[in-house]
Order: sequence, then C-alpha cells, then structure tokens
Amino acid sequence: MKMLLAVSIFLISTGSLMAETCEDGDAAHEARDYAGAVAAYDDCFDANEMADPTSYHRRGRSHMKQGAHDLAMADFDQALELDEEHAGALNSRAWLNYLSEDLEAASADIEAAMGLEPDNERFLDTYAHILAASGDPEGAMEAFDVALRNQSRDGVRKTQNRLLEAGLDPGPVDGLYGPLTRSALEDCASQACRLWP
Repeated sequence: MKMLLAVSIFLISTGSLMAETCEDGDAAHEARDYAGAVAAYDDCFDANEMADPTSYHRRGRSHMKQGAHDLAMADFDQALELDEEHAGALNSRAWLNYLSEDLEAASADIEAAMGLEPDNERFLDTYAHILAASGDPEGAMEAFDVALRNQSRDGVRKTQNRLLEAGLDPGPVDGLYGPLTRSALEDCASQACRLWP
C-alpha cells in the first residue's frame, strides 16, 4: 500500500498523469466531440500547473472547430509562448489569421511553420490558400501541387469533395490527383476560394 502511494505521488509530481488526462481531450477531438475535448483539456490544465504546448494547440483546434476563434488564438499563442518552434501551432495560427484576412501575419506564421517542416501537406495547403488570397494564384498552385502529390488517397478525396462543395468539378472522387482535379484547383486558386472551414 505504501509502495502504491509512493508511486502515485511520484507520477503526480513528475506530471505523468497529465498525459493520461490530456489524452481524453485528444480522443474527444478525434471523435469530433469538440465541446467534450475542450472540457477534457480544461480538466487537464486544472490538474496540472504547467501544461505542454501540444495540449494547448489541440485545445485551440477544438475551439476553432466550434468557431471560438478568439479562444483558439489565445491557445495557439500560449502554445507558442511555451515553444516558439511548435510548427502545428504556427500553422493553426496562420490559418486563423488567414480567416480574419490578416494576410501579413498569416504569411509570417506559415513561413515559420514551413521552415520547420517544409514538406508538411497541411502547411502547404495553408500556404496555398494564403498565396491565393494574396493575389498569387500561380504560387498557390505550386504549393497545392506539392501538397496533393504528397497526400494519401484519402486526403486527395477530401480535397476533391471540398472542390465539389465549392462548385468546382474535380472529376471522379477517386483519391487520384489527376488533370481534372488540378484544373479545379487552378480555378479555386484564381478565385481565392477557401476549401476548409
């Protein structure tokens, strides 16, 4: 019994229990239960004086999915205060700045994120959207090309479905980045359309 108590105290003092608690938030986010995810992350942060930047980033993404952009931005800022090279938080903050049409801040964040992970498909997609919104459809297509060529078939299918929802014809929703899908993306880039919420 004394040994079990000692182990419990050690785990609490080293923060090992935080991962288990914050994993509840991760699981809820993956299940698209964003309100549940935020509540789980709140519990995680309440139980631990110091939370890790990734948990702040993930809570911010859950806030963002609910449209609570101010709360999301505060979490991304907190993540980056803890780790200024947290590439995911830089990308997420870039997307929020893009949504609020602060393209200068969005560009600075996405360039920093891509400096850390230049081949990340999600970052390239964010960069393409920002370039299109900035009036550079050719640059946007260069980024889209690399992003889609590196995507899984499921990822390409998601983009094809989003193109359809935007009123653009990507051809068959087959997960292949062929000429019809590329043509639809070119139209998207020239219109500065937004494929993701």
